[in-house]
Amino acid sequence: MYRIFIFLCLISAPATAQIVLNKSSNMFFGTIGYDTPHSGTITLGTNGNVSIIGGTGLAYNSGAHAGSVMVVGTPMDVVEIKCETSGKMRLGNSNLNVTNIEVAVNSGVAFGAGQRCRGVKRRDTPATTIDLAGTPLPNILMGGEVFVGANSLLSGTYNTTSGGGQAIQLTVIYQ
Repeated sequence: MYRIFIFLCLISAPATAQIVLNKSSNMFFGTIGYDTPHSGTITLGTNGNVSIIGGTGLAYNSGAHAGSVMVVGTPMDVVEIKCETSGKMRLGNSNLNVTNIEVAVNSGVAFGAGQRCRGVKRRDTPATTIDLAGTPLPNILMGGEVFVGANSLLSGTYNTTSGGGQAIQLTVIYQ
């Protein structure tokens, strides 16, 4: 059995100087073992739990955790959380697309139960809105899923910082 490490870099971008984002961790799908043949879907919940759905020859080994960004603002702030819907990890010429990105605030949930990201453009609907008076120092947790095509994995570490990778942007907008 071969092993790969799947790591997704998370870029956070504050919308105003009044709000500070403190990233404490990137999304990390953990160490995934694979045989030949292999295929399936790997999900990462905002609670850090990994599941492998369908396919064959894939096994989660260890080390996964959700992405985590703390929002620091004044208690009178209301903020919108927007995030991209997908990203791309690379290892050499091999791509893994991360899709169906979702968030949760303070308490993580299983994949599929989080708030779905819908994009970071002005017209895009926020994944969630937070009143900092009621939820001071919210911790935004992020998860997603990766589809693994038939025999597509290489041994090594997939990440968004390799040439051609695409990180997932999180945007916080002060209302």
